[in-house]
Amino acid sequence: MKTKSGHMSIAEICEQIDNKSLMVNRVYQRAPGLWPGPAQRYFIDTIINEYPFQSVYLHEYVAPKTRKVKKDIVDGQQRLTTIHSFINNEIRLGKESGPLKGKRFDDLDEDMQDLILSYSVANIYLT
Repeated sequence: MKTKSGHMSIAEICEQIDNKSLMVNRVYQRAPGLWPGPAQRYFIDTIINEYPFQSVYLHEYVAPKTRKVKKDIVDGQQRLTTIHSFINNEIRLGKESGPLKGKRFDDLDEDMQDLILSYSVANIYLT
């Protein structure tokens, strides 16, 4: 097995989840939604405050039938699905976000949305 490190913006991650080039592999991932609401909100607050968090691990491969690069989430499912849910307005910010409490992604001003979408997530690729 080979590894390489890289980064993806939150915008890139969400786009890849939406177009299914970044997937949760149920063979080695827990069930989704294990983080309770407060944990999800604290995690989003980490991003808003531009704090780093642990790298996510992705298995990168070329799908034989389509010959397109695909990625499976090996470690980081809760983090990436929480990010995706927030960007899709499924999570409201909590009291830890101060004046942003109760807001969804679309309620934030453009500068804050840009800050979140451009946040760089560290990745370890397993090939």
